[in-house]
Amino acid sequence: MPEEQIPPNQGASFTTYNFKVVDVEDASVAPYQQPSFVNATAVWHVGTDIYVDMGFIPVEDLLALKPGSDVKVITYERFVMSRGAFEDFVQKVNRVHGALTGRKE
Repeated sequence: MPEEQIPPNQGASFTTYNFKVVDVEDASVAPYQQPSFVNATAVWHVGTDIYVDMGFIPVEDLLALKPGSDVKVITYERFVMSRGAFEDFVQKVNRVHGALTGRKE
């Protein structure tokens, strides 16, 4: 992926940073990754920021699950994004959903 640059404000003494976006499939990040199976999600917004929580049920609790029992869902990750990033995310999710259900989005 190309490097992205955040330019300094005109007339201000900000430093310029060069960010390199590393794809999830890049071998350099493999030692830090662990697959997670999402069992719960929550989405909300505050102003123009959108929050997406991804949660899972610990394996021990899943194995002990019985009808009527309490279930502990642990928030694994909270993603915060702009409206533009969220719109892009929604389009991608809708394409996958359409493929799974046979609908065209």
